[in-house]
Amino acid sequence: MLVSVVIPCYNVASYITECLQALLQQSYKNLQIICVNNNSTDSTADILQKFALQYPQLIQIYNEPQKGAPYARNTGLEKALGVYVQFLDADDLLEPDKISHQVNLINTHSFPAIIAANYFRLALNGEKKLHQVNHHDFWLALLYTQLGITSANLFKTEEVKKVGGFDVTLKSSQEYMLMFEMMCQGAKVIYDSQPYTIIRDRKTGSISQQNRAENMERYLSIRILIVKYLEKQYNSEKMKPYYQALFDAIRIVYKHHKEAALKVYKENIPASFRPVKSATTSQSYINTFTLLGFKSTEKIKELLS
Repeated sequence: MLVSVVIPCYNVASYITECLQALLQQSYKNLQIICVNNNSTDSTADILQKFALQYPQLIQIYNEPQKGAPYARNTGLEKALGVYVQFLDADDLLEPDKISHQVNLINTHSFPAIIAANYFRLALNGEKKLHQVNHHDFWLALLYTQLGITSANLFKTEEVKKVGGFDVTLKSSQEYMLMFEMMCQGAKVIYDSQPYTIIRDRKTGSISQQNRAENMERYLSIRILIVKYLEKQYNSEKMKPYYQALFDAIRIVYKHHKEAALKVYKENIPASFRPVKSATTSQSYINTFTLLGFKSTEKIKELLS
């Protein structure tokens, strides 16, 4: 079974060689490697051309003039001939057995649409941290950003194409919107416990306050869509953990964008909702919330800080 690998490439001269070498060392050999140069101004294009000349039957190079990884991924998706597609960021690395392992999972789980996998994140200081999928409830995993990450997961090509690929209007969380749209169409998700992907942190510039606010609003808007969809599927009792997940997200956003968080809380959290203890919500917070409500509790917490 052919597996296509799609790599968006924008100014990744410092990373792409190691990324491609890791692909060439995959134990699974039936690959189509698609590199999409996305307006690079460094030596990325030259490096890609060198690899394409050396491995003409394996590596294909395309250009995408529209800026942004979603455009580049969608261009690669159009060229993908594989039954499954591995979207791989150029600064990430796959362990040698990553694809062969997931192909085995495909064969034993009746060709699922999404394989959601654990992965390692490698910090700039060399610290390696394991990130795990919440495999007990994939909808909750989606809400808590615990359903893998682009380079760790594997997708059934026709199912990705069915929902139109990546949303090019989004500047972040594109893979979570993609998985949400696929799951709404009944996509089967399975869990991969093996962390065969290494996500490498890159040095980035400071984010402006405006961009941070936009990112926070986007972070909430996707979760609102998920909760609204689930409200049509489940009763109020079943919805409790999903409201809790949205509530936790609102509390995170409140630190950066109070007005947006208050608006989302008012419009999307039922009046009957009562929070429970979670990673972001303590028992003392719950006690104050029960007496004073969300807005006053957040103000008190802010004053105490």
